[in-house]
Amino acid sequence: MAVPQRSTWTWHFDLPPERLWPVLADTNRFNEAMGLPPYSLEEVPQPDGTVLRRGKGKAAGFVLEWEEKPYEWIHGRYFRQTRIFSKGPFRVFGPIFSLEPEGDGSRVAYALEWEPLTLVGRVFGRKLARQAGEAIEKRILTAIEFLKGSRPTMFDLPPPQLPDGARARAAAAAEQV
Repeated sequence: MAVPQRSTWTWHFDLPPERLWPVLADTNRFNEAMGLPPYSLEEVPQPDGTVLRRGKGKAAGFVLEWEEKPYEWIHGRYFRQTRIFSKGPFRVFGPIFSLEPEGDGSRVAYALEWEPLTLVGRVFGRKLARQAGEAIEKRILTAIEFLKGSRPTMFDLPPPQLPDGARARAAAAAEQV
């Protein structure tokens, strides 16, 4: 079994945690802003009353399959997500986010933990985590600019992908109106 790895990034901001939390803990918006590919999640009720959550997707050319563990969440302070993979370069992968008061501002820490499953995970795990961390840092700093009023939107979101013919159908419908 491979040894778990961890990379951590820390920032200090002059905004209080209650201003940062609603923006920085919005994982769906962050994923969208990073342009992460969509994935499917199947929820399977278990006899003991729990729900097994199985995910499937593709990222960076890898077919991924995993069990998604329940989020660990302390509102306004902390979250952790863990995925246990059966397919892909990692056995375990997930972010850990914490937000603490620091004087009149805040200390933000973001970590990625992973455990390689394949040779690719062992060889490139740290590089992939560094690239992901750099992408997260860019979105965090952009979100801070938004909170301070120096940009009109929280993130630069990729434009939606329209199906073939959608623009033509929309133009035809607009002309009828």
